[in-house]
Amino acid sequence: MDKCFNFFDIDGSGLISIEEFLEIFKFNDEKKFENELKNIPEFQDKNELDRYEFEQIIKKMIKM
Repeated sequence: MDKCFNFFDIDGSGLISIEEFLEIFKFNDEKKFENELKNIPEFQDKNELDRYEFEQIIKKMIKM
C-alpha cells in the first residue's frame, strides 16, 4: 500500500491531491473526472487525501 500511495503522491507531500490523480490518469474529460473525485466522501470539503483515507478508498474499490 505504501508503494501505491507514494506512486500517487507525486510531490512527496504525504497527501494525494486531485491534481495528482488527474496528472496520473490524464483523462480526456478531466473536468468530469475531477467532479467525480470530488464526490468521493474522503475528498469532500478538501482536495487532498492522507495515506489512511487513500487506503480506505482502495479497500472499497477492491470489494466492488
